Amino acid sequence: MLKRKDSAFAQGTKRNHVSQIRLYLSFCIRFGLKEIDPSTDTICIFIEFLAQHMKSPKSVTNYLSAVRFLHKWLGVTAPALESFEVTLLIRACYYTMDHVPLQRRPLTPELIRKLLSAAQSIVPNFPIFKCAVLLSFFGFLRMSNMTPRTSASFDPRKHTCRGDVFHADPGLVILLKWSKTNQYGQKTELVPIPTTQDPEFCPVVAYNQMVDLAPTLSPNQPLLSLTEPGKELIPVHPDWLARQLARSLQAIGECPALYS
Repeated sequence: MLKRKDSAFAQGTKRNHVSQIRLYLSFCIRFGLKEIDPSTDTICIFIEFLAQHMKSPKSVTNYLSAVRFLHKWLGVTAPALESFEVTLLIRACYYTMDHVPLQRRPLTPELIRKLLSAAQSIVPNFPIFKCAVLLSFFGFLRMSNMTPRTSASFDPRKHTCRGDVFHADPGLVILLKWSKTNQYGQKTELVPIPTTQDPEFCPVVAYNQMVDLAPTLSPNQPLLSLTEPGKELIPVHPDWLARQLARSLQAIGECPALYS
């Protein structure tokens, strides 16, 4: 039963809980404060500590939510977490913490053409990188739709496989079994990928070129895989794509930090 309860949260959510709760417990131990069923003063001091070390008030509320989760998990009530003083202090954080979220710039068709032209000479396994960029752009896909978090964590029941891509003249259709908004795989989604008249900017042409470069032996193998002489195909992961995107943007004089 404990194992089933543990699987109620995505891996990223669990990592966040562990990090946030660890900071809260370390804070209480460091200053000799009661961590379980804390006083209102303890929670207010913790909020002030967070506000002085973090940029966004949203981060403060996220850490406080983790403290609430800790008490719910332990089956312990903590009235201080819902007190008027705590609510007032959280509200004050939104007024006093000067934070302007960084708005990432869009990858426009013109910019993608430039970066792909530059990437052709500097990115290893360029056809795979090009395919990932064009499929993501034309399919409005996140990197998590295209790749596993790490090469070793690839799961064909969850991640997009080569057999999940179908030719549907004149374009493609991608079957998504999992996404950020569908983490339990309760439904599938069909994403149409169009074709374009320019073969250098066509996701269908890019996909066919990638298949020719890195053919798979099974439809359950990863959609995007790196090729190395004498080695098996290695699933692409987001860090590799992010590095190649940054290199390509730098090559055309753009700041990678302004894009995602």
